[in-house]
Amino acid sequence: MKVIYYLDLPTDEYIWFGRKSIAAVRNVMPEVEIVQLTTQKWDGPDIGADSIRKFDMPMDCFYGYRKYFAQSMVEGNNLFLDVDCMVQKDVSGIFEREFDVTVCYRCKRDKIKNHIPFNGGAVFSRCPGFWKEAAGRPEEHKNWIDTEKKLSETALNDLYFVRVLDGNIYNYTPEDVDEDISGKAIVHYKGRRKKFLIQRAA
Repeated sequence: MKVIYYLDLPTDEYIWFGRKSIAAVRNVMPEVEIVQLTTQKWDGPDIGADSIRKFDMPMDCFYGYRKYFAQSMVEGNNLFLDVDCMVQKDVSGIFEREFDVTVCYRCKRDKIKNHIPFNGGAVFSRCPGFWKEAAGRPEEHKNWIDTEKKLSETALNDLYFVRVLDGNIYNYTPEDVDEDISGKAIVHYKGRRKKFLIQRAA
């Protein structure tokens, strides 16, 4: 199993979250290999991954397309994580189950859950073909809504064995900085919740 991040925007925020996320993985799964995927143009600082794989991709297309394209080039058992995801428990046992990829339903309070049911922040995968289809064409990714929609459409098309995991455990988004998240395996500080992690780290 590898834990894999896609990062090609070396902003201070992304670098900070990437390092925090990698440190969290190492705390609970110290033996796991961590890989950063990026473009040939990457010249950002070290975020703490064991290795970096660079791919030749145009930078004039949306970030989400580049992410999915890079993930389609990776074989094996991989946990793809956004940099704002924090792993709190050893989740390697998930790969003892059968699937091509896993997904988690969005929480009930998520406004886009009806037409984009799945969140792609934390996905266990052993199927590069899934990501090739989710990537599609660059023009299909104009923003994050498009990218998340492509993930959901690919997961629902019956071509792949998609296992749905409990989003309250494996892709949980807190609603308050003081919320008890001790029972969660993966916490996803997406959107405005990023500030929660910053406050917790202060």
